[in-house]
Amino acid sequence: MLIDVHAHTNWLGMTTDDWAAHFRRIGVDRVWLLACVGQNVLRNTMDTEITNEDVMDAAQRYPDLFIPFCAVLPWEADAIQQIERFVELGCRGYGEHKIRLCIDNPDSVRVFQACGEMGLPVLFHMDVPLPSSDMWFNVDLARLPRVMEQCPKTIFIGHGPAFWREISGDAAASPEAYPSGPVTPGGLLPRLLDEWPNLYCDLSAGSGLNAVRRDPEFGPPFLEKYSHRILYGTDYHDTAHIEFLRGAGLSPEAFERITHLNAESLVPVR
Repeated sequence: MLIDVHAHTNWLGMTTDDWAAHFRRIGVDRVWLLACVGQNVLRNTMDTEITNEDVMDAAQRYPDLFIPFCAVLPWEADAIQQIERFVELGCRGYGEHKIRLCIDNPDSVRVFQACGEMGLPVLFHMDVPLPSSDMWFNVDLARLPRVMEQCPKTIFIGHGPAFWREISGDAAASPEAYPSGPVTPGGLLPRLLDEWPNLYCDLSAGSGLNAVRRDPEFGPPFLEKYSHRILYGTDYHDTAHIEFLRGAGLSPEAFERITHLNAESLVPVR
C-alpha cells in the first residue's frame, strides 16, 4: 500500500485524468487530494486556485483513488458551515491551509478547532519571508504551540519551506528557504515533535525532501525516530520521494508507517 498525502488536481498543467494516470503508473493506491484557496486573495502566487468543487469532482470520478480534502477562507463568517457542507459531501480532511495570515490568527484557530471536533486532520503550508523569497503563509512555526494548546483535538500536518527548514538548529541564521549542508542540533521542529503528539510532518515537495536528504548523517535517523509522525507525499509528478525512502535504509516498520500506515490511522481507507 502506498498513500500520497499531498496532491492537487488541475495543477502543474495536468488534468484530473492526467493525475489519476500518473498515480496509477507509479503504484500509488490512495491520494489525499487537497483544495487550495485564498492565496490569490492577497497576492497572486499561483496561476489558479484549486477549488473544493474541482476536488469533489475528481473524487467522484475516481472514488477508489482520491480522498477529498476541503479548504476555506477562515475570515468568512460561514467558514465552518462551509466545511460542514463539504464533509457531508464526503470530505475527509482539511487543507491545504495556505493563507496569508499568522498561523495563530483567531479566524484560523476557530477553523482548526472546528476541524478537531469534526475529526478532520489539518494540513497547512508554511512560508516566511526571506532574502531569497518574499512569500509568506501561516507565519510561523514558533507560534504553532499556541495554536495546538487551543486545539487539543486537532491533528496538524506541517508542510512547506518554513516548516521544514526548522529541522536544523541554525534555521534562524539561514537566509535560504531550502537550506543545504549539515543539520545542527536543537532544531525547533524536532523539539515540537517531542512535545506535541498531535503534530505530524508532510514529506512532500522540495521542502520536505531537501530537509531529510541534505545531511545523510541526520536524515535517515530522523525518519526512523519520527517514523510514526511522518507522512509520504509528493506535491509533484515525479518519484523522487519514494526513491529516497526506498534507499534510506529504514526499517521495514518505519517504511510502512511513513508510506501508508500513518495516513491510514488519520484517514482510514474505506
